[in-house]
Amino acid sequence: PIGPEFASPNLFHPIAGPKPYDVIYVAAAQSYKRHDILFEALAKLPRSLKALCVFGYGELSEDLRRYANDIKINVDFIGPPGVAFSEVNRLMNLAKIGVVCGVDDGAPAILTEYMLAGLPVLANSELRCGLQYITPQTGRVASAAQFHEGIRTMLEMAPDLDPRQVVIDNWTWHHSVEKLRKLIGISEH
Repeated sequence: PIGPEFASPNLFHPIAGPKPYDVIYVAAAQSYKRHDILFEALAKLPRSLKALCVFGYGELSEDLRRYANDIKINVDFIGPPGVAFSEVNRLMNLAKIGVVCGVDDGAPAILTEYMLAGLPVLANSELRCGLQYITPQTGRVASAAQFHEGIRTMLEMAPDLDPRQVVIDNWTWHHSVEKLRKLIGISEH
């Protein structure tokens, strides 16, 4: 009843340091996450672009590694098994942008987690759930066919966006608590 506004600004946050990766995708190694869209986009971009894929679980991890190698794109992989949330936050902070490539997927959690870590997001324009979190200050959407152009645009725009503040202002768990209080008639004090 109160929506997916549950993100914690303490769990996901920016960490100063180098960003050796252009793109990160934190997603299960499963077909509905559509890693193929990311990989095909990377294949259309300069090979100097570097991506990181973090898998918590999924049966396709070896297939995805092989596919990336076959098409000669620059991707590093972590997992499965998954890593702790603190490590996911650290890994996100090694990248300039986060991506969500799925279509038949609901991704509000990872979208806002990327943003809280300071990463603007490029999402598939056909994503079924979560596009309401993509605003002019948090990222952009692109079709699968134009995902490579979306990556290029997002990398150019990333330094000028402030996705973390937008999430803090609108979608953290504190906002959910306030909505719940109003729904059940509890005052803040």
